[in-house]
Amino acid sequence: MTGLRDVTIVTLPRGCISTTHGHLRSVGREGNEGMALWVGVQQERHFAVTETVIPAQRHIRTNDGVCVIVAAEELHRLNVWLYKSGLKLLAQIHSHPGRAYHSTTD
Repeated sequence: MTGLRDVTIVTLPRGCISTTHGHLRSVGREGNEGMALWVGVQQERHFAVTETVIPAQRHIRTNDGVCVIVAAEELHRLNVWLYKSGLKLLAQIHSHPGRAYHSTTD
Protein backbone atom coordinates (compact mmCIF):
# COMPACT_ATOMS: atom_id res chain seq x y z
CA MET A 1 0.00 0.00 0.00
CA THR A 2 1.31 3.43 -0.89
CA GLY A 3 1.11 6.43 1.42
CA LEU A 4 0.73 10.13 0.72
CA ARG A 5 4.51 10.46 0.47
CA ASP A 6 4.36 8.19 -2.59
CA VAL A 7 1.88 10.39 -4.50
CA THR A 8 3.33 11.52 -7.83
CA ILE A 9 0.17 12.74 -9.59
CA VAL A 10 -2.42 15.08 -8.13
CA THR A 11 -5.67 15.96 -9.86
CA LEU A 12 -7.04 19.27 -8.63
CA PRO A 13 -10.35 20.50 -10.08
CA ARG A 14 -10.64 24.21 -10.90
CA GLY A 15 -13.68 24.42 -8.64
CA CYS A 16 -11.56 23.43 -5.63
CA ILE A 17 -9.02 26.10 -6.51
CA SER A 18 -11.76 28.71 -6.93
CA THR A 19 -13.38 27.85 -3.59
CA THR A 20 -10.02 28.07 -1.82
CA HIS A 21 -9.05 31.31 -3.50
CA GLY A 22 -12.45 32.88 -2.79
CA HIS A 23 -12.26 32.06 0.91
CA LEU A 24 -8.67 33.24 1.32
CA ARG A 25 -9.39 36.45 -0.57
CA SER A 26 -12.49 37.12 1.53
CA VAL A 27 -10.71 36.81 4.88
CA GLY A 28 -7.67 38.63 3.50
CA ARG A 29 -9.80 41.66 2.66
CA GLU A 30 -10.56 41.89 6.37
CA GLY A 31 -6.84 41.70 7.20
CA ASN A 32 -6.98 38.10 8.39
CA GLU A 33 -5.21 34.85 7.67
CA GLY A 34 -7.42 32.04 6.36
CA MET A 35 -7.21 28.29 5.90
CA ALA A 36 -8.67 25.71 3.53
CA LEU A 37 -8.16 21.96 3.21
CA TRP A 38 -7.98 19.82 0.08
CA VAL A 39 -9.37 16.30 0.55
CA GLY A 40 -9.99 13.40 -1.77
CA VAL A 41 -9.12 9.84 -2.64
CA GLN A 42 -5.86 8.10 -3.37
CA GLN A 43 -5.31 5.20 -5.72
CA GLU A 44 -1.71 4.04 -5.72
CA ARG A 45 0.40 7.08 -6.67
CA HIS A 46 -2.52 9.23 -7.86
CA PHE A 47 -4.41 11.54 -5.52
CA ALA A 48 -7.68 13.03 -6.77
CA VAL A 49 -8.80 16.06 -4.80
CA THR A 50 -12.58 15.89 -4.65
CA GLU A 51 -13.41 18.92 -2.55
CA THR A 52 -12.24 21.93 -0.66
CA VAL A 53 -13.18 22.04 3.00
CA ILE A 54 -13.34 25.36 4.81
CA PRO A 55 -13.20 24.42 8.49
CA ALA A 56 -14.82 26.57 11.15
CA GLN A 57 -12.04 28.94 12.05
CA ARG A 58 -11.24 31.91 14.21
CA HIS A 59 -9.09 34.76 12.97
CA ILE A 60 -6.77 36.66 15.29
CA ARG A 61 -4.85 39.87 14.64
CA THR A 62 -2.30 41.25 17.11
CA ASN A 63 0.61 43.66 16.95
CA ASP A 64 2.81 40.59 16.37
CA GLY A 65 0.88 39.37 13.32
CA VAL A 66 -2.08 37.26 12.35
CA CYS A 67 -3.13 33.67 12.83
CA VAL A 68 -5.99 31.37 12.07
CA ILE A 69 -7.20 28.87 14.67
CA VAL A 70 -9.27 25.74 14.15
CA ALA A 71 -10.62 24.47 17.46
CA ALA A 72 -9.95 20.92 18.67
CA GLU A 73 -13.65 20.05 18.37
CA GLU A 74 -13.67 21.05 14.69
CA LEU A 75 -10.49 19.08 14.01
CA HIS A 76 -12.06 16.03 15.64
CA ARG A 77 -15.27 16.47 13.63
CA LEU A 78 -13.25 16.69 10.41
CA ASN A 79 -11.18 13.61 11.26
CA VAL A 80 -14.31 11.55 11.97
CA TRP A 81 -15.93 12.82 8.75
CA LEU A 82 -12.83 11.98 6.70
CA TYR A 83 -12.67 8.48 8.16
CA LYS A 84 -16.38 7.76 7.63
CA SER A 85 -16.27 9.21 4.10
CA GLY A 86 -13.17 7.24 3.10
CA LEU A 87 -11.37 10.47 2.25
CA LYS A 88 -7.84 11.63 3.02
CA LEU A 89 -6.41 15.05 3.70
CA LEU A 90 -3.85 16.03 1.08
CA ALA A 91 -3.08 19.65 1.88
CA GLN A 92 -3.70 22.54 4.22
CA ILE A 93 -3.55 25.88 2.47
CA HIS A 94 -3.30 29.12 4.41
CA SER A 95 -2.84 32.74 3.49
CA HIS A 96 -1.28 35.89 4.84
CA PRO A 97 -3.20 39.14 4.29
CA GLY A 98 -0.06 41.12 3.54
CA ARG A 99 3.62 40.35 3.33
CA ALA A 100 4.12 36.66 4.06
CA TYR A 101 6.46 35.58 6.80
CA HIS A 102 7.27 32.24 8.37
CA SER A 103 6.07 31.83 11.91
CA THR A 104 7.02 28.96 14.18
CA THR A 105 3.68 27.35 13.21
CA ASP A 106 4.48 27.55 9.48
